[in-house]
Parts: sequence; structure tokens; C-alpha cells
Amino acid sequence: MHIGTRDLVDFAVAAAAGAALMYLFDPDQGERRRAQLRDKAAARRREVSDYAQTQANRTLDKARGLKEKISSRAGQQGDEATSGDALPEGSGAEMIDQPALSSDTANLGTESR
Repeated sequence: MHIGTRDLVDFAVAAAAGAALMYLFDPDQGERRRAQLRDKAAARRREVSDYAQTQANRTLDKARGLKEKISSRAGQQGDEATSGDALPEGSGAEMIDQPALSSDTANLGTESR
């Protein structure tokens, strides 16, 4: 009988899954371990949500800065452009004037259960 690499990988994955289940469902300490895992997962979710919120706000700030820079240059060239008219209609400029994302918007469905 020939044992291939695929068979060894399948066996290793099954053994690891079995060990993980035994670890988490241990009658003595499984409940504590599951609670720790749940707490760590919730903390990571919050970190990812905070990171996404920060990146969204940075991107929005950069877009607003770019809009102002373009508006300023258009005004310096003798145009009578206002900050709202500096970019052509449909260019996405109207989206830049939106308020920063709230924490509810950036939560990405990670509310606690």
C-alpha cells in the first residue's frame, strides 16, 4: 500500500482539528478556553473596525484636501469658481462633502451577540 503526500496532509489536518476540538471542549477547562477565544475574537473585531474607521477618515480627509487644492488653483487662475464649482458635475465632489463615517457605519456588522 502506497501512502501519498495528499493522504499525509489529510491525516495531519484531521488530527489538528481533532486536537483543537478536544482542547476547546475539555470538560474541565473548555468553557474557560472558549471564553478566552471569544474575548480575543471580539478584541480583534474591534481593532479591525477601528483601523477601517481610521483609514476611511484619512481617505476622506485627503479627498477634501485635494478638492480644496483644486478649488484654490482654479480660483488663482482667474476663474470665479467657488469650492463647490471647482470640480465638474458628476466628478464625485459631492461625495467629498459628506460627513466623516460614524462608528456605526464603520462597524461593518460586528455588533456583539
